Amino acid sequence: MNAHIEMMDQAGDAGFRITARSLPALFEGAGLALSSLILPGTRARLETAERLSIAASDLECLLVSFLNELIFLFDHRTFVAGAFDLSVVDSTAATGDSNENHPRVRLLGETWGELLGDAPADLDRRTGPVPKGVSYHLLEARQRPDGLWYAQFVIDT
Repeated sequence: MNAHIEMMDQAGDAGFRITARSLPALFEGAGLALSSLILPGTRARLETAERLSIAASDLECLLVSFLNELIFLFDHRTFVAGAFDLSVVDSTAATGDSNENHPRVRLLGETWGELLGDAPADLDRRTGPVPKGVSYHLLEARQRPDGLWYAQFVIDT
């Protein structure tokens, strides 16, 4: 992975800052930050794959949708991501379509991870704070002047 993950102090919630050399690596870092919240001190085993296809109007909304999709997979399947193969496409550049009613950016790819199982006692022993969703509070996703990609986000727990 080519991303640096840093936790931010955020009262009652979990905040993260990610810096990466590429846009896919930025999303990978964000996904791994979320996984580290769910499984503190360990990484998910790479046993199961999930396909991802997410569209949004801008990069920040794409980041929120991506993280919320990972939270959905945890809530409904107890799936925790451990590795990613992602691509991010800006469809405006390819089509010239700047219509705000159409998705402008897409994330496509696959994630591999672990199904934790259904036993509540098992989950309580292995998992940290349960994420509820990603907040738009303090949300950022952009390319910095030095060429690195930067994101920060807060996960409601």
